[in-house]
Amino acid sequence: MSKNVSNPDSPRYTCINNLIAAHLYQYFLKIVPTKYHYLGVRQPLSSYQYSVTQYERAVPRGPSNMPFAANRLPGAFFTYDISPLEISYKEEKPSFLSFLVGICAAVGGVVTIAGLIDRTLYKTQNLVKLYSLPHFCFKLSLCTRSKPKSI
Repeated sequence: MSKNVSNPDSPRYTCINNLIAAHLYQYFLKIVPTKYHYLGVRQPLSSYQYSVTQYERAVPRGPSNMPFAANRLPGAFFTYDISPLEISYKEEKPSFLSFLVGICAAVGGVVTIAGLIDRTLYKTQNLVKLYSLPHFCFKLSLCTRSKPKSI
């Protein structure tokens, strides 16, 4: 789990080290209604998914006649965003036809890879045979065999 990700249900405590400066806390909560439809259960389970984002910053002091900057006040602010859309998860059993299609895809993949390996080995074998023939050796003058010189 990432260092910055925590369980939203766990309690959170914040310690302010600088007591002179005021702080601004902002929390943004996004809530999405969710329904889970499980196999064998008639009534769907209604629930919510949510995420929380937290911002904390010190509020700078304003000019001498104003205790804080005009656009920032110290405090804790909560912003709720409730989604009008609902997410629905439905558990489904795969059909027998999809099982057969998966088996055919696996067999087809194995046959294709076997064909590629067979073709590569066949071409390599033919090249080895071609380079090992004596007539090829004479054409390229790579052989050390030569006719004895007559005296």
